Amino acid sequence: MATSANRLPVTGGFALRGVSPLTLLAAGLVAAVCAVPIVYLFIVIVGEPAAAWQAIWRQGTLRLLLRSLALALAVGFTATLLAVPLAWLTGRSDLPWRRGWTVLAVLPLVIPSYIGAYLFVSAFGPRGELQKLLGVEQLPSIYGFSGAWIVLTLFTFPLVLLPVRAAMRRLDPALEDAAHGMGRSQFEVARSVILPQLTPAIGAGALLVSLYALSDFGAVSILRFESFTQVIYQSYRSSFDRTGAAALAQNKITLRFADSLPANHAFTETVAKPWMAEVTRLTNGEVEFQHFPAQQLGKANDMLKLAQTGVADIAFVVPPYVPDKMPLSGVVELPGTFASSCAGVQALWKIANGGTLESAEFKPNGVRLLFAIVQPPFQVLTRNRKLATIKDFEGQKLRTTGAGMDLMVRKLGGVP
Repeated sequence: MATSANRLPVTGGFALRGVSPLTLLAAGLVAAVCAVPIVYLFIVIVGEPAAAWQAIWRQGTLRLLLRSLALALAVGFTATLLAVPLAWLTGRSDLPWRRGWTVLAVLPLVIPSYIGAYLFVSAFGPRGELQKLLGVEQLPSIYGFSGAWIVLTLFTFPLVLLPVRAAMRRLDPALEDAAHGMGRSQFEVARSVILPQLTPAIGAGALLVSLYALSDFGAVSILRFESFTQVIYQSYRSSFDRTGAAALAQNKITLRFADSLPANHAFTETVAKPWMAEVTRLTNGEVEFQHFPAQQLGKANDMLKLAQTGVADIAFVVPPYVPDKMPLSGVVELPGTFASSCAGVQALWKIANGGTLESAEFKPNGVRLLFAIVQPPFQVLTRNRKLATIKDFEGQKLRTTGAGMDLMVRKLGGVP
């Protein structure tokens, strides 16, 4: 057996060629920043190990673990089933406009999962566009595991598509030709020649998708699927004791409360927060709330839609903002209908619970009235100019909240 006289000696060791110290420093800083949450969790758990172990060994922990893993595995599997054929069509077939189809196929990556979940609920959820189109009373529920599974699959499969398509384009056609020349069928060639070369890319993409599904918070929250991320966040936000949340979270009923007012608004401080705190107290902590003020879940005129589609469980709806859905509720805008806010609230409550508004507007819209707020009788607030007579209103731009106020301001000569 002959050997080369010029063979280089084999030595052990590790070297980074072509990597500058500045690059290594930058990589180290990025790694340190990424490690901060893990270090924080470790410090919190080590500080109170008893509370941490108690949280980890709760009865619902195994159920949460299995649910989260089942979602991650299901999304990874279906995303792979969807991505591999698409990678073949856009990378190896003679499909017309392959580049255009490739661009369209990866577009879901630019859409956050919570936006995708919101669109999914708006289209297929209660009072959604599909229900209106079909004209049916009710559609099968899209909340829970099935909804989260579908949405995460549709918005993460490009993570498998891109590496698999790149691997397909690097395949050596000579290997396939040789296999065909040996009399193997197309299926045998795909199984024994092509698939082994694609397995690393498929595995890497499926792993990315599964990890994404395991860490997702937005989609699972909107679609009401209890996963580790959602429950940990709920426990972390609702408790001053961060230890249990850092180790794991307990299983509670959490209602999402959306409104369009600032977090320090008088309504928030004197009505919303005390009411949520009282409900939590009366239920011994079994019912908690996620409060989304300042239009975090949607604009003021979207609040009714958020409640109808289930994105929010409770929403602060201003009827004048949705006159097409709740025209009769705009009666509170009319001037001279009540002498004080208290009288207005009592009258509105009476007709909204068992009265005309309940049957004509609340039930058809699929919502119930929890509490009512009526603004004081008409007041005009200005910064500089005093409005003492009707003539002073002419040409003044005044902010109004609905059709009734618009009509009155126009009659006075103002500009709503």
